[in-house]
Amino acid sequence: MSQLLGAPVAVLEAGAGYGKSVLAAEYLAVAAIASVVVSLGARDDNAAVLAWSLRRSFSAVAPASHASPTAGADPGNQLDELLDQLAEITAPLVVVLEDAHCLKSAEAAALVVRLARGLPGQHRLLVTARRLPASLEPAAAIGGARRLDSSALAFTQDEISELALNWIGPGFGRPDAKELLRVTDGWPAAIFAAMTMIASAAGAGGAGRCPLAASDLLLPLLGPVFETLSEHDRAWVARLSHLPWLSPELVDDVTGVSGMFDRLIGAGIPFIRTALRRWELPCQLRMALRARSEPEPGACSAAGQAYARAGDVLGTERVLLTGGLTEQAATVLADLSPGVAGALGWARLNDLVEALPPAAVARQPRVLLHLARAAETVWQPEARRSALARALSIAKDEHCQRDGSLLREIIAEQARDLLEDSRTRCRAAALARSVLDHADRDEVAARARALEVLGRLGCSWFSQAGPQAEAESLLTEAVRLAGQVSQQTWVAQASLSLAMGLHYPACRYGSALAVLDQALAELEPNDLYLALLLTARSHLLGELGRDAEAGSGLEQARAVARALRVDWVTAMTWRCEALLASFAGDHDRTIRAVLRSEARGYEWCDRAYGAELLAGVVDALDRVGEHALARRRLATAREQAAGHERVLTVAQAAILGRSGDPARADQAIAAALARTDISAHERWPLLLLRAYAASRRGDRDTGSLAAEAFEHCWALGHPDGPLFRERGAAEALLPVAAQAGSAVASGLLERAGRLSIRLLGGFEVWRGGVRVELPVGQPALAVRVTAAVGGRVPAEELIEVLWPGTEPEAGRNRLRNLLSRLRVAGEILTRQGSLIAIRPGCQVDAADFAAQAEQVLSVRLAQFGHREADLARLALGRYRGDFLPDDQYESWAIGPRERLRVLRLHLLDLVAADAEANGEIDEAVRRTQEAIDAEPGDEFRYVRLVRLLAGSGRIGSARGVFRQARSMLRELDIEPSPELVDAERLLGVYVAR
Repeated sequence: MSQLLGAPVAVLEAGAGYGKSVLAAEYLAVAAIASVVVSLGARDDNAAVLAWSLRRSFSAVAPASHASPTAGADPGNQLDELLDQLAEITAPLVVVLEDAHCLKSAEAAALVVRLARGLPGQHRLLVTARRLPASLEPAAAIGGARRLDSSALAFTQDEISELALNWIGPGFGRPDAKELLRVTDGWPAAIFAAMTMIASAAGAGGAGRCPLAASDLLLPLLGPVFETLSEHDRAWVARLSHLPWLSPELVDDVTGVSGMFDRLIGAGIPFIRTALRRWELPCQLRMALRARSEPEPGACSAAGQAYARAGDVLGTERVLLTGGLTEQAATVLADLSPGVAGALGWARLNDLVEALPPAAVARQPRVLLHLARAAETVWQPEARRSALARALSIAKDEHCQRDGSLLREIIAEQARDLLEDSRTRCRAAALARSVLDHADRDEVAARARALEVLGRLGCSWFSQAGPQAEAESLLTEAVRLAGQVSQQTWVAQASLSLAMGLHYPACRYGSALAVLDQALAELEPNDLYLALLLTARSHLLGELGRDAEAGSGLEQARAVARALRVDWVTAMTWRCEALLASFAGDHDRTIRAVLRSEARGYEWCDRAYGAELLAGVVDALDRVGEHALARRRLATAREQAAGHERVLTVAQAAILGRSGDPARADQAIAAALARTDISAHERWPLLLLRAYAASRRGDRDTGSLAAEAFEHCWALGHPDGPLFRERGAAEALLPVAAQAGSAVASGLLERAGRLSIRLLGGFEVWRGGVRVELPVGQPALAVRVTAAVGGRVPAEELIEVLWPGTEPEAGRNRLRNLLSRLRVAGEILTRQGSLIAIRPGCQVDAADFAAQAEQVLSVRLAQFGHREADLARLALGRYRGDFLPDDQYESWAIGPRERLRVLRLHLLDLVAADAEANGEIDEAVRRTQEAIDAEPGDEFRYVRLVRLLAGSGRIGSARGVFRQARSMLRELDIEPSPELVDAERLLGVYVAR
């Protein structure tokens, strides 16, 4: 009620019997101000009549307004005169328009919208309607307007209990209230009728309980309503109860009667609007009506077509099955694109296929292909194999041979399954090549799956000769084709192989991250591959020393895995956590992560990527000093991950190099380095650990071996890798390698003690890759303030931030003490005359980002090309999160935060434009959405995003952007721009196509 009272426009929209009039009366009573009530009827659907009705109703408060209009008087002018008169009334006034559903004409509705917009600020407007016509929506969208629908007006269990206590007495308990809520769905009219019946029974010596069935209570309430309807209309009410949801247009199409929905709602049928802005009958009333009628096949067929046009596949299938139209349901299901079918999910698809007769499935075997693909995404291997076998049996039948495309799609799926077993990989390759040899260009799904098979065979996980050059182009094309059929799970699968099976082994970590980020941007929140990609991304971030981001990604991945109840994915996240903890040298965290991962078993370890992670855990245990435990786990890994000798051989060589017998280590590492299938990512740690083993045995070649290892990492573009992944060995070898003449080692040795301050995504101080713990309290604040404002700040200004209002001398003493306390963590802040400054040579991530962003933006107008776009992407990669999120309300942080935010927005806009110009629509969409998330108030980005989505066929997503934009504009009380209106019109054109 408080929200309604403070709103300039309040709308009560609910079906008959929901107490709109009662609530309106309560509103007027609580408001305790004068009111004008205008009861609308069918006659008011004429603008001239409505204008006269309004002026007549206002006669008590605006006497001059009751005069009859002159012939031909313009209704708009009459309303303007009324508004002028209301402006002269200073006392607040509530204008109530009852039964606004009667206003169907655009002219009458426009008059109400004009009234809502022009009503002077001291007055309020309250509108009640069983259904608010679309032409009145602008009135409900006025800034500050509030709207209550049937869900808000329906009774809750507590409200029923309270009402029953006053009406019936304490004999009506909470279980009775719960049952009455179930029977009535909170419909107020039904609850009051039930209360009357129960109270009457209690007065006659009854129990005062709730024994009523839904049909006994609800159907009699419709008796008076049915009496006003024709037999034809009553029959249609029953038939409509079999449909999952309704709309005015759908009801008109199904019944063949224009205006039927408005006729029924006007008669008092209590339709309610759902959260998706659709309509339905209260659940129990719908069930009661269904029990007394049979579904009409023609109505179900017409409704199915309407649902299909609205993009509601599940609704289409359900209504067709309800009407017994199983052949039509099978056809619709079979004709779905892979992306749409996949979006239904395995559980729903399985239910739909089981509801189809075997004969219908036999005539539409593609439904089984959809089911098999969906089973893969939720890790249902038996269900997948069964569905594929059935589909293949039908597709090979003589009368199905003409559909070779279906057969090729099934074979491509079988090739993917054969890929997982080393004994059947040759067969998988042969099947995939056969599909590509015979598939036409328009067989996008079959080609995408076959290309992924061949691409994965060329990855480090499967190729005995190491990653193959052609695998990258194969997987890139598989990603592109999967996107064409809107199968984002397939995109994720191919992207995971491309990132972790090709880029990662080659130490191309930036490329791997870009591939994963692109795929992650399009995945649904409940997709299993969201967790898998997040885990892989965290692994990459750990290799790059970005621990905070990596930890956040693992938490998100675990949340997805928990929601889907997939334990083996959770195990993978903990194994990754163990690896990252070992990089940081955190013994306890490593052990905890290993134990938590092992609690979930090893059933996934026969997969190549799983074997790699398991070997990584062995490596992690040894890295934190658990050498004996690492060796025992290595023996277990050999049993669990048979067939993946390469990763286990590398793990054993690393253990020996780090902590085993130095002589054996040299032999084992040399043997591992001699393998043809070893990757660059595996080679450089072994080179480093070979030098470390040499140093442990006192070999005089240690310096040259160490220099070779550091130079090798530099050549790979990963010079800091040793400090991130093998810190202990790297720090021991750096001086030796530098003495041996390695310029790379000398540079690393110099940077090993370099100070860096992170302000983006959170505050941290690091020295040489190790986090520095600052004294708590004001010392940390002093570092944040100084770094945030550019690295130098006048001492007096810093004192005022740290100790506001302190006397100057006391403040200077406190500052001296603070600087002294900070020296415990190393010299971070220094004095430079009257200034306090960050230590020279210290890196500040926010400053680095700003410098690179400004460099890019300085040339954008003159010569912005591909190179500048790549530099912009690199700059965006530095932006790891919002500037000092824990200090967002501090005045000293506001200016720097806004500057960085604007720089990021400009970069996102430039990269989005570059991606669109080069046909990379997915990246353009992702970058534009990032910009909208960062700055929701700029309308032009919504227009761009709608155009991108609609142009690529993602109409549903484009509509979602419109809703987001409209919501934003309502909050800011801004009218849509012509550009947004044009984009909405463009969307209508795409839908029509």
